[in-house]
Amino acid sequence: MQLVVPDAVLQHAAYPITIDPTVSSGQMVSAPSSLANQPSIAFDGEDYLVAWSEYDGSNFEIRAAQVNGAGNIVQPIGFLSSQGDSRDDQRPAVAWNGTRFLVTWEHEFSSTDMDVYGRIVNRAGFPIGGIVTVVAPVGNQTFPSVTAAGSTFFVVWSDDRVGAGDIMGTGVSIAGVRLDASPGVTVAATATAETQPDIAATSGALLVSYQLLAGTGNPDVYAQRTNLSLVPVGAAIPLATTASPEQDAKVA
Repeated sequence: MQLVVPDAVLQHAAYPITIDPTVSSGQMVSAPSSLANQPSIAFDGEDYLVAWSEYDGSNFEIRAAQVNGAGNIVQPIGFLSSQGDSRDDQRPAVAWNGTRFLVTWEHEFSSTDMDVYGRIVNRAGFPIGGIVTVVAPVGNQTFPSVTAAGSTFFVVWSDDRVGAGDIMGTGVSIAGVRLDASPGVTVAATATAETQPDIAATSGALLVSYQLLAGTGNPDVYAQRTNLSLVPVGAAIPLATTASPEQDAKVA
């Protein structure tokens, strides 16, 4: 890590020196007149891809923009989800695999049927191909999260097709093709609800964090190691399991 400090600062500094980083002011990414929330971001080594859910006057849709290191919009990509279908698209998640981005999101097919969709975006900030159906059976598939190892993307979600909710996942190719047959690979499944997963990758393994409902109003935080086929490795790891609620875990 390298920290660049202006010469004028060092000339007048007393040692030992304490240096506070300068943080820029906020940069406007979405239109100020729109209702936008739930942002997610990934970095390709040069620019960022920021995705969010935005109300278009009828429904919430997924929008994205390419942003450079100075915080300026390089490419206003626009909507990634389908407009005019009277269905909300929310909770986007973004990952970079070294060549392309994958943006996933929660698609409200009906009030009792939530699915996970996605879209491949290239480094120049343009969508490639159509919308990817990551998982779309009956029931609710919610809170998608995505990471990448090599060229393969890995998407996890909470799935209530069997019981209160399990953590399931699938690989997605660089072309946007689902790699695991329906219903996907089971990452965590107990008699209680597992929700709100997050996923991160190393070169040879994945770690999925999630929220487990230990009791009414008392969620705990667990994690599960898997291989690059999303098959669990070892037992679930209890990270925070007190009598107070622990929730909204993130992993990197």
